[in-house]
Amino acid sequence: MIIKGNSRGNTKFFTSHLLNAEQNERVEVKEIRGFSADTVPDAFKELSIMGAASRGERIFYHASINPEKGETLTPEQWQIAVEKLEHKLGLDDQPRFIIEHEKEGKDGELRTHQHIVWSRIDPDSMTLLSDSHNYQAHTQTARELEQLFDHEVVPVPAYAERSHIKDWEQWRGSESGIDPKQMKAEITQLYKSSDSGAAFQSALDEAGYVLAQGDRRDFVLVDRVGDVHSLARRIEGMKAAELRGFMSDVERQSLPTIAEAKSLQDTQATESESDSSPHFDLADNPKLAVGEKFAQQPDYISFNEIFASASAYLDKYGHTAFEFPEHHGRSKEFFHARAAAQIELELEEMHAEQDRRKAEQQKEREENLWQEAIQQQREQQKDLER
Repeated sequence: MIIKGNSRGNTKFFTSHLLNAEQNERVEVKEIRGFSADTVPDAFKELSIMGAASRGERIFYHASINPEKGETLTPEQWQIAVEKLEHKLGLDDQPRFIIEHEKEGKDGELRTHQHIVWSRIDPDSMTLLSDSHNYQAHTQTARELEQLFDHEVVPVPAYAERSHIKDWEQWRGSESGIDPKQMKAEITQLYKSSDSGAAFQSALDEAGYVLAQGDRRDFVLVDRVGDVHSLARRIEGMKAAELRGFMSDVERQSLPTIAEAKSLQDTQATESESDSSPHFDLADNPKLAVGEKFAQQPDYISFNEIFASASAYLDKYGHTAFEFPEHHGRSKEFFHARAAAQIELELEEMHAEQDRRKAEQQKEREENLWQEAIQQQREQQKDLER
């Protein structure tokens, strides 16, 4: 059994990736727990709003559980596997959803695996739960499940048999959608096409990467989703000393730090998404406007003030007040984020009902017009007969 996973923050990518029916023979949502939402896209929206309140970036943990070829799990075994992994990761009782994929392997056989997404946001403190020692948790869970289900132990290959791309890099790439092998081929070609370090830096920038100064390495790359790569490891056959000589015309201290590079990529991604998506204003999406407004307020206020403020804010623009769940003793940000998520779901239901009523009214108008036209024809026929 193979278990992969890491903390992530790109809700847009994972919404598309996890629900991709084109690359899977079957996609099935098995469970949504602890969210106001009842669909995966809405659960990710709720996570984003909660993330804004927590000020966190990698706000959810995504993992996949993959039995080996020829091994299947019963529904009860899948549940055991998820619960064990959840406990090992320290994510007990956190909001989560489970999606099952059935995919055709290279041998033509269908194989089933499950994806699990947990919220990392502690609802009491509005901080992110630790994700340290996650790979040990994956390995320990896999070995325990293999023994429990009487499955063969997946061997860890000797170092000499492994690819130059490390296992964890492959796992990370499978989750981010950026294949490290393809990335290495791309970066190698950009390097070969550049006659200087400055030209190489420019080519990297045009390809969507940010060249940064590493903490322990001279140069690193930050990709589009914010993952960090050693530049030397992404150029075929490159040695650190050789790269240092080639990049001698690039002043290392002038480069952004890793944190700054991640911020640049995040800003570019946000701007790109803003160009193709509506802003969260009241005209387009009242609920998300509420979420943004409330999540950014720094002070703690009472339960009643939150309820009154949110209700009045919505009523002002023609939306009915909502019933707010009781969660005494939690921070204002928690209430606001949960309120925002609930409002969006209610507004979507309201809009769907409005569309249904408009369609019925239009159908009724057309039917009336038709009846009027028939009546006019009958009256005209009677006049002619007279």
